[in-house]
Amino acid sequence: MAETAREIAEELRERIRSGALRPGARLPGEPALVKEHGVAKETARRALMLLVSEGLAVRRKGSGTYVREFQPIRRVANKRLSAEGWGAGQSIWSADVGDRPMQVTDLRVYETAAPDDVARVLGLDDGAEVVVRDRLFKVEGEPVQSATSYLPSDLVRGSAITQEDT
Repeated sequence: MAETAREIAEELRERIRSGALRPGARLPGEPALVKEHGVAKETARRALMLLVSEGLAVRRKGSGTYVREFQPIRRVANKRLSAEGWGAGQSIWSADVGDRPMQVTDLRVYETAAPDDVARVLGLDDGAEVVVRDRLFKVEGEPVQSATSYLPSDLVRGSAITQEDT
C-alpha cells in the first residue's frame, strides 16, 4: 500500500534522529523513494520538501537533498523553565542551545518615535520616544533569532542598556 508524503517524511525524520542518516548525508532521492514506497514521484518530492521546510534537510540543485549540517535549535518550554535548569541558575538560552557558542551581530541601538502599536502596548503617548535595540543572534555562524526591543526613553536614557556593547 502506498504511503503518504507525511509518512515517508516521518520515516526519514526518524532515521535522521536515530543517527542512521548523519548531518551532511545525502537523503534517498525521489526515484529511490518511489521504488521503496511505491508512490508517485510527486509524493516522494513532497516528502523531501517537508523535511526541507522543517529545517532538517537542504536541497542542492543538481545534487540532491541532504541532512542539514547545522542542527536547528529545539525550544522545549518545560526544559527551559525547569527547576534543574532555569531554577538552578541556567539561562533559558543555555537550555535551548547547550554548549554551542552564541554570537550577537548586527546590533543597532537608536532612539526614535514609538510606532503606534508599540506606544499602545507600552502605555506611552503617541510620538513618545523609545530606545530601539535590534540584534541578530547566531549559533555556529547561522542566524537563529532576530530580536527587537523597545524601551521607553524616559526610563533608560543614559543607562547601560542604551550602549551597543551590552
